[in-house]
Amino acid sequence: MADETRRTMLRLTAGAAVVGLSGVTAAVDDHDSPEQAWRYRTDDLVYSSPTVVDGTVYVGSDDGHVYAINERSGEKRWEFRPALLVDNWIETAPTVINGTVYVSTEAPTDGDLSAGVYALDAETGEEYWHYAIDEPWMRSSVTAADGSLFVGGYDHAVHAIDARTGTENWTFDTDDAVRSSPTVVDGTVYVGGVDGMCYALDAESGDDEWTYELTESVVSSPTLSDGAVFVGDRDGTFVGLDAETGNEKWSVRTSEGFSSSPTVAGDTVFVGGVGGDVYALDVDSGEVRWRFETNGAVASSPTVVDGAVIVGGRNRNVYALDFDSGEELWRFQTGGAVVSSPTVVNGRAFVGSRDGYVYAIETGFDGSSEDSRVCLGTLGHHHEWSNEADEFAEPIRQSDDDSSPSGYKLAGAAAGTATLGGAAYVIKRRRSKEPSE
Repeated sequence: MADETRRTMLRLTAGAAVVGLSGVTAAVDDHDSPEQAWRYRTDDLVYSSPTVVDGTVYVGSDDGHVYAINERSGEKRWEFRPALLVDNWIETAPTVINGTVYVSTEAPTDGDLSAGVYALDAETGEEYWHYAIDEPWMRSSVTAADGSLFVGGYDHAVHAIDARTGTENWTFDTDDAVRSSPTVVDGTVYVGGVDGMCYALDAESGDDEWTYELTESVVSSPTLSDGAVFVGDRDGTFVGLDAETGNEKWSVRTSEGFSSSPTVAGDTVFVGGVGGDVYALDVDSGEVRWRFETNGAVASSPTVVDGAVIVGGRNRNVYALDFDSGEELWRFQTGGAVVSSPTVVNGRAFVGSRDGYVYAIETGFDGSSEDSRVCLGTLGHHHEWSNEADEFAEPIRQSDDDSSPSGYKLAGAAAGTATLGGAAYVIKRRRSKEPSE
């Protein structure tokens, strides 16, 4: 860690920053509310961040399913559950490339199955393969590059998986769980760890290129722009690092930690804080350009479209903020906390809520997400990143006698029951002790 003299210290006390703050705005009672295009109901909380590719919204739910939903109508195309009759839930963002959905799932705490990654046919929801991780918890989303998949695990490791076969390329051991979702740029995997480290790993070999130690655990996902890495920790430290060397460019300190993943658009970094603020930081200096108070923790990761920053809050709202000033443009209220990170496609924002719904919101803008998080395929993405990504070969379907657990899919309006051996079984979910959110 660089010494304190190299830091830009931001102490936020009594609702104001004493250094580098050019504007503080707050949610207002009199506000505009955009129209809802549709909402789709799942059977449990939706933490998952939607991915939107080729007219389909792909998203997970704590009811244990991956859903494929028509982007325009909100009708279900198919759903897939990783393991029949067992407690699974999916809080991660699917990644979709070349007709394949890759998604990580948490596993039952009272069964023989483990967490892991599934490869599914994007058109039908049929399973190609399953990569198992010997640990029930899974909060890291899959990132894809150069024919490989990268994901963190609660087994204290980062995993690289062959996207075609579902076999392990390498693992890199850390000193604690990896909840952060990797970001891959120019052959390097950038990811945070609960051990307080930001890692840069060689994507081909898994070798450690550099590590940077923050103050506390890193559960958010790093993002990159113009040769710099941006990441925050749960103690309130947020840094800009040289992507090649890991050397610190700048560091800021706030009174609230970060579980929201940052994103960059233009010369500004946007990130949410657990104290309820959304920050806009200068990419070169870390200076706070503005701060917006939501009055509720912000674990959702922002996205940027047409001069607006869109982000969810635990106070049940989705906000649109002015890119330059941070002033509220509109807010949309859901029935639960919004931890899911929005993705905007053709003027519609897609986001999940803890009320169990996936929402399509008419933003009033025409464009699609244009920020680094979405455009690098980290924690939700859209068609532009998918189409620009490397062409991945179609995965090989695991053989029928493979011991890996298979899932099942229900197309159309199938009910939440399944038939096994001639009898109907209701899928029941039981959440026991779990890691903190």
